[in-house]
Amino acid sequence: MKKRFLAALTAILLLSASCSNGSGDAADPSEALTSPTGQTPTADLVAETEPEITDGLPEADYEGADITIWGDTAEYDVFYDADLTGDVVNDAIFNRNSAVSDRFNVRLTYNLDASKWRNQQELINTVTSGSGAYDLALGVCCYLSTSALAGCFRNLNKMDHIDLERPWYMQFVNDNIQIGDKLMFAAGFFDMPSMARTLVTFYSADLAEQYGIGNLYDTVGEGKWTFDYMMQVSEAVLSDLDGNGQYDEKDQYGIASQWDCIGFLYPSCGYSYVSVGEDGSLAATVPTEAVYEDNALLYKLLYNADYYYSGYDKGGPHNYDNMRITFTSGRALFFLNQLFYAQKDDMREMGSYGVLTPPKFREEQERYGSVSSVFVTGIPIDAPDSDRSAVLMEALEFQSWKEVKPAYYDIALSQKYVNDPESAEMLDIVFDNVHCDFSYVYSGALNSTDFSLSVGLYENYASWYEKQNKAMNKMLGKMMDKVAKLGD
Repeated sequence: MKKRFLAALTAILLLSASCSNGSGDAADPSEALTSPTGQTPTADLVAETEPEITDGLPEADYEGADITIWGDTAEYDVFYDADLTGDVVNDAIFNRNSAVSDRFNVRLTYNLDASKWRNQQELINTVTSGSGAYDLALGVCCYLSTSALAGCFRNLNKMDHIDLERPWYMQFVNDNIQIGDKLMFAAGFFDMPSMARTLVTFYSADLAEQYGIGNLYDTVGEGKWTFDYMMQVSEAVLSDLDGNGQYDEKDQYGIASQWDCIGFLYPSCGYSYVSVGEDGSLAATVPTEAVYEDNALLYKLLYNADYYYSGYDKGGPHNYDNMRITFTSGRALFFLNQLFYAQKDDMREMGSYGVLTPPKFREEQERYGSVSSVFVTGIPIDAPDSDRSAVLMEALEFQSWKEVKPAYYDIALSQKYVNDPESAEMLDIVFDNVHCDFSYVYSGALNSTDFSLSVGLYENYASWYEKQNKAMNKMLGKMMDKVAKLGD
């Protein structure tokens, strides 16, 4: 959209310039539109119309077939199945489902559990029994990977009609979750919760102005938005508002967040906890000196910084509401958490706030990045017609990219939830650089999320890693053996 706008603006400026003869008098309109060769330069002045992108799927009539989609969605079910309500996002989701249903003459039915995360054993038992109950299955990656490693999904690399290079797939994620030659599920824009679950930095414009912090968007643009910088300005706004000599939920802080957001961010600098060998083998990545330095930085933030207000510590009681309210009531400069919080009523009703990308770990880091606990979709091995499932999956991904993503991002976020234009532009940076590490995606098979959240949690990271390394490599080896035995 921006490229087309700039092209059109350029055309207007060029046309305006051609309408002046250099003396201040208006030029003859016929001269303004004629080049020295006598050809009208319209093609040079007006941007060429970009050809419409299509999914390239074959025409098909599935004769009113019932298509059942299993989902492990918790509170995110609305991103898959919604009614017409007048809300731009709900209506886009309804229209996507209707467009795919009408195009292929099918009836889409979503079998979702909106109250909690579902027991993956339910899906495993159903699929491995060969009941053919589901045409597609979806959910948050770290849970659905349990079903994938139990042999529940087809290899998407071998499916006709699935083109993982198209823009409706999240290639930055899919490139990192393949095991050998097998991609058992994929992240795309059908799985819109991935956007909602992406980490961003909200900031209070009022506190930034009050403390003379300056334009944080410029700081990002100059490449100086780092954890060091964030911690320095955060310490400056710390205040014991009630004067009781201790920092509690009534005081003012620099940063409000939680340990599993802070620790989860490390892959945003391009680091992966799992390395892939030339032969496709998997091994725990040996930490560099930079990892140890950054661990010390984040450990200081999580455990030794008065200016940090915790939503909860590892193993401690959760206080999500207190953390958010500390920010929305104007008592925290930064709130580092999922973009989903922007949809909360108190966030939408508070004073002026903006959105930044998460900080870099050091200025020389090539680019900013973020992380998301992404949702993924796969095709069950016992789907009644796997070719039909592939067609419908591709169509849902495409239609979501075409219709739902613009509604959520270009309309809802930039106009409804996020309340300044610079924040909407910042989201371009965020979504162009999202990561989801292999160790998180397959954390179910690796017994925990300890590796994918580890940097910042342990005072002596080298000692912790040495104790974990052997067990991690053993589990990765077992995973490779299990996947090698799976069919396509």
